[in-house]
Amino acid sequence: MRPTPPRPPSPDFSTPRPGRPPRPSTPPNAWRARQIQRLPGLILEEEEGLWVPTREESRRHSVLDPKNDAVFKALFGAAERSHLLVGVLNAVFAPAAPFTGVEALTREYEVAPPDGKCVRLDVVATMSDGTQVFVEMQLRPSLDLPDRVTFYWASLHAESLVRGQSFAEGAATFALLILGRSRFPECGVHEVFRIRGDRSGRVLTEKFRVDVLQLDAADLDKGEATRQDPVTKLARFFRAESLEALETLGTESPLMAHLTKELLTLSAQADLRDYARVAHARQWFEERERRRAVEESRSEGRLEGQLEGRREGQLEGRREGQLEGKLEGRLEGKLELAARLLARGDSRESVEALLGFSLAEYGV
Repeated sequence: MRPTPPRPPSPDFSTPRPGRPPRPSTPPNAWRARQIQRLPGLILEEEEGLWVPTREESRRHSVLDPKNDAVFKALFGAAERSHLLVGVLNAVFAPAAPFTGVEALTREYEVAPPDGKCVRLDVVATMSDGTQVFVEMQLRPSLDLPDRVTFYWASLHAESLVRGQSFAEGAATFALLILGRSRFPECGVHEVFRIRGDRSGRVLTEKFRVDVLQLDAADLDKGEATRQDPVTKLARFFRAESLEALETLGTESPLMAHLTKELLTLSAQADLRDYARVAHARQWFEERERRRAVEESRSEGRLEGQLEGRREGQLEGRREGQLEGKLEGRLEGKLELAARLLARGDSRESVEALLGFSLAEYGV
């Protein structure tokens, strides 16, 4: 991978800070204040312009949520915990030659081509065999997820080659998407996407692979055999809602034991807990803003559709009126012609043959 521009250092969660400087308090806007009051069962306080659960409220939950943006990056994006990422990728991808380590590991990795669209990825790793892997956690996947992940893959894969190298030297680029809500409900817990031929089913290249792990899939808890599948265990780890569930899961495999131990270790760090609280509130507000924008767009679309329908109706009415007027005008002209012909002495039968209709129908 090409070197990326230097970024500001991420918060260090390895050791707690000795002191906590005062933080400025900015009142949230009126809409956010109204929305946050609707959260049931939470005791909130204002911090950095956001309303977040108080520290006392946070202590009620002894284990951090691994789906939280800050916790996820601390768990899988730190060099000292790279063995967790290796174990997860081996469980999901099941490569013929298992990954043995990580050569490079970056969290919040940026791909910023000149005059191109910037891409920021949660965790990017170069594995022991040179394979590039990016891992993304999305609690609520967007509708454009397929296009988005394809662009992510292409942007990262383009960095596997430099000038002078042949295309065959490019490293394989894999993706792991962990979705809080299903984007592909027909695919179950785990789906693998590749580039295949329609008729032959042949895989075009082994360098493209996207694995999707859907945490709310309906078949997650079906049968003991399914629960013991390594990928299903990983999904259950991200879905665990209590310390007891994590401890039970930690006895089922060495990987689950390591994940549970590291998550409990991180959960004891005050700085990470505080950072996760703010990250959770920010994710929540961004989702509310997104939903609000979508609803406004739908309302605008409905209004535009109504206005367009009215305009089309008016135009159609005008066209029909013009046509009816023309037909009525033509009929009146024919009746006047019939009256002149009859007055001149022409027979009724000859006039009807000329005009093509019966005069009796119109009272003549």
